[in-house]
Amino acid sequence: MTTNGTLLTEDNAGDTVASIAQAQAISADEIALYDRQIRLWGVQAQEKIRSANVLLVSIRALANEIAKNLVLAGIHSITLVDHEAVTQDDLGSQFLVSEADVGRNVKQNYIEWSW
Repeated sequence: MTTNGTLLTEDNAGDTVASIAQAQAISADEIALYDRQIRLWGVQAQEKIRSANVLLVSIRALANEIAKNLVLAGIHSITLVDHEAVTQDDLGSQFLVSEADVGRNVKQNYIEWSW
């Protein structure tokens, strides 16, 4: 492969495949599952994400979305801390609560939805 008259031994895809092959901690299934993320920020960053522990305090609309995105990114664990009860206002901003949850503890509701 040539670029501007310079011969390259590997392209970016080859570098990515080589990096993935060296990362023994990530399984082939995880590589397939997190392929886009690995291409974006690399294998080492994905390894850090999958070993990270995150604490979320006060689970409201923004934390709700953050928790979902962290889980989808492959985070190791999330600890939820919230002593508040679900309110009517939460119904429009949190996708894991319903009218039946009004008055219940937010954290307990999330635990029951465990992903």
